[in-house]
Amino acid sequence: MPVVVAEQSISLDGFSAGANQSPANPMGDGGQRLHEWLSATSSQPDANVIDAYWSRIGAV
Repeated sequence: MPVVVAEQSISLDGFSAGANQSPANPMGDGGQRLHEWLSATSSQPDANVIDAYWSRIGAV
Protein backbone atom coordinates (compact mmCIF):
# COMPACT_ATOMS: atom_id res chain seq x y z
CA MET A 1 0.00 0.00 0.00
CA PRO A 2 1.42 3.43 -0.92
CA VAL A 3 2.29 5.93 1.75
CA VAL A 4 1.45 9.60 1.35
CA VAL A 5 3.17 12.21 3.51
CA ALA A 6 2.04 15.83 3.36
CA GLU A 7 3.47 18.81 5.20
CA GLN A 8 2.48 22.44 5.24
CA SER A 9 3.88 25.60 6.77
CA ILE A 10 1.38 28.09 8.16
CA SER A 11 2.21 31.56 9.47
CA LEU A 12 1.04 32.69 12.89
CA ASP A 13 -1.76 34.66 11.26
CA GLY A 14 -3.04 31.55 9.45
CA PHE A 15 -1.70 31.96 5.92
CA SER A 16 0.11 29.28 3.92
CA ALA A 17 0.74 31.35 0.78
CA GLY A 18 1.19 34.96 -0.25
CA ALA A 19 -1.29 37.29 -1.91
CA ASN A 20 -2.16 37.08 -5.61
CA GLN A 21 -2.12 33.29 -5.99
CA SER A 22 -2.66 31.95 -9.51
CA PRO A 23 -1.87 28.79 -11.48
CA ALA A 24 1.32 30.48 -12.67
CA ASN A 25 2.18 31.70 -9.15
CA PRO A 26 0.78 29.00 -6.79
CA MET A 27 2.60 30.26 -3.69
CA GLY A 28 1.50 33.84 -4.30
CA ASP A 29 3.71 36.92 -4.01
CA GLY A 30 6.44 36.18 -1.47
CA GLY A 31 4.80 32.88 -0.51
CA GLN A 32 8.01 30.86 -0.80
CA ARG A 33 9.46 32.95 2.04
CA LEU A 34 7.10 31.19 4.45
CA HIS A 35 8.78 27.86 3.71
CA GLU A 36 12.43 28.99 3.66
CA TRP A 37 12.91 28.18 7.36
CA LEU A 38 12.98 24.48 6.49
CA SER A 39 16.07 24.72 4.31
CA ALA A 40 17.86 27.44 6.29
CA THR A 41 20.46 25.42 8.19
CA SER A 42 23.40 26.62 10.22
CA SER A 43 25.60 23.53 9.97
CA GLN A 44 26.61 20.85 7.49
CA PRO A 45 25.08 18.00 9.56
CA ASP A 46 21.75 19.85 9.47
CA ALA A 47 22.09 20.34 5.71
CA ASN A 48 22.80 16.61 5.27
CA VAL A 49 19.58 15.69 7.09
CA ILE A 50 17.54 18.12 4.99
CA ASP A 51 19.16 16.89 1.75
CA ALA A 52 18.36 13.26 2.67
CA TYR A 53 14.76 14.26 3.41
CA TRP A 54 14.26 16.02 0.06
CA SER A 55 15.97 13.22 -1.92
CA ARG A 56 13.21 10.75 -0.92
CA ILE A 57 10.42 12.92 -2.31
CA GLY A 58 8.87 11.90 -5.61
CA ALA A 59 6.55 14.18 -7.54
CA VAL A 60 6.06 17.59 -6.03
